[in-house]
This record gives sequence, C-alpha cells and structure tokens, in this order.
Amino acid sequence: MLSAWRSTLARCATETALAEEAARLLSARLRMPVEVLAGAAPAQDPTAPRLRLHRDAHGARRTELDGWEAAPPGPRQLGMVFATLLSDEAARLDRAAELARQAREQAQAARLAELGALAATVAHDIRNPLNIIAMAAATAPPAARAEIREQIARITRLSADLLDYARPWRVEPIPMDLADLARAAVQGEFPVRFGPGLDAPLPVRADPGRLRQALGNLLDNARAAPGATCALLDAEEAADGALRLLVADDGQGVPAELRDRLFQPFVSRTPGGTGLGLAIAAKVMEAHGGTAGLEPLAGWGSCFVLTLPATARDTGEKAA
Repeated sequence: MLSAWRSTLARCATETALAEEAARLLSARLRMPVEVLAGAAPAQDPTAPRLRLHRDAHGARRTELDGWEAAPPGPRQLGMVFATLLSDEAARLDRAAELARQAREQAQAARLAELGALAATVAHDIRNPLNIIAMAAATAPPAARAEIREQIARITRLSADLLDYARPWRVEPIPMDLADLARAAVQGEFPVRFGPGLDAPLPVRADPGRLRQALGNLLDNARAAPGATCALLDAEEAADGALRLLVADDGQGVPAELRDRLFQPFVSRTPGGTGLGLAIAAKVMEAHGGTAGLEPLAGWGSCFVLTLPATARDTGEKAA
C-alpha cells in the first residue's frame, strides 16, 4: 500500500496537486473525508480530520495531524504513517524545484556569457569606424560636426551599457551609509529635492559602486523624462524591514504600454535613450537580493523604487 501511494504521489508536480492527491488517497483508504492542507490554508470542513503540511524553523518539511483525537488507534496510526510519506514527497518537490532553479540559472549564465562575448566583439569592432567618421567630419560645418559628435557619443554609450549589462559580475557588499550615497549620487544642475527619509544615516551592507550606478541610472532617467523639471529623492522603511529608495520626477509619466516591460533591455520612454539604464538598475538590485520597480506617488509623474531587503540592513556602526 505504501509503495502504491508513494508511486501515485510521485507523479504530482506541484504542492497543490500533492495535497489534493494525498487527500483523495487517504480519504479512500479510511472511507471518510480527510483534508490535506498546505501552509496556512484554511480548513474547508471543520469536522474532518486533516493533515497540515508546513515547514519548520529550519525549512524542513513537516506534516502535523489535526483533529484526529477521536479517531481509533488504527486510523490514527495510518494517518501518522501517511504524514511521514507526505513530508517526504513534499521534500522531493523542493529538491526538484531547486534543481530546476539551478538549471535556469546555469542556462541564463551561459546566455549572458555568450552575449557578453558578442558585446565585447561589437564594442571593439565599432571603435575604428567611429574614429574614421570623427576624422572625416573634421572639415564639416560646425552644426554637422556637433551632430556627428553627439551620435558618436550615443553609440559609444550604448556599447558601454551593452557590455556592462551582458558581462557576468557579482556585487561585493560592504558596510556603508545609504543616505550618504544617495546624496552624493546627485550631480549636475537638474533640481533634485531630498526627502526626510535621507535626513538620518541608513546603514546597510551593499556594493556602493553598483548601487550608485543603479541610482545614477534612475536619476538620469528622471532628468531625461519628457516634461520633467525637477526630481525627488527619498528613502523609507517597508513593513518587513526592507529599505526603499524613491526617485520621482514631475514629467509626463510612463506610457501604459511600457510599464510592464520598462525594466527589460532596450525599452525606453526617453527619446535617444539606450534602453539599458533601467535594465542595469534592475540587475544591480537583483544581485543584492532586492528589486527595482515603478509605483505611483501622489503629485509626481512617475516614481521608480529601488528596494534592498531587510537582510541588507547593517546593525553595526555606520561605515566611515
């Protein structure tokens, strides 16, 4: 019987399917309704005995019996045996999910390595043509030379961004003050207002170079937003302890058709943009275990948010 149950449960590919199949098998064996619940799912029949599948403090799979006090010894013993079997099968699903995640990461790393090699080749190969164009334009009228210089700078910037996005890299977290970094990231004449969340130190462990790059990309994005005349830079603590950096601008906002894919490569709301600034910012935050997103903020055209998880908070002394 155990072998048949194990074989049947092994065909389940999700936790929901596992719980449903387990309830069917145990109910049929005991000839009475039995519920199998995953996590904090509520009971559907308060009178029925149930098995609750959950994780302990160490993340291991456990199954507890609930409402079996009135059951005879035989069915109760069968429920305990089945609970062990259910825990084992849930652990199998976890292992399969972890293997699938590792396979996806390996495939992504391979694709990025291939893209990085391609980007490096392209960046190298376009330098000579750009130099030739620049020299050939030396005798052109001033307006034409200015336009050529601008387009060459754009191509150079695109090549550098593409190379940076495609190159495999890791962050190197150190103790730092996020408020200091945010204030230091503001450069140029574009007006930027600092919010009250940056008045006090915000000690974290993060890679200052990469984090400043992500924040700088968002500030550049705000500066170039259509209709923008100023920006807001602020920080706040989320309910779960995460730290959120907000970069808002008073421009026309992000078109609805771009919002869902704004952090994908080569998607830009700014005419002349490379479409890689926000994608790089998202990659930086992902490497820190955080996220980059777009959220509404009253009184502002658009608001981009960089979120560092609570695990990045530094409880030690502020970095010098």
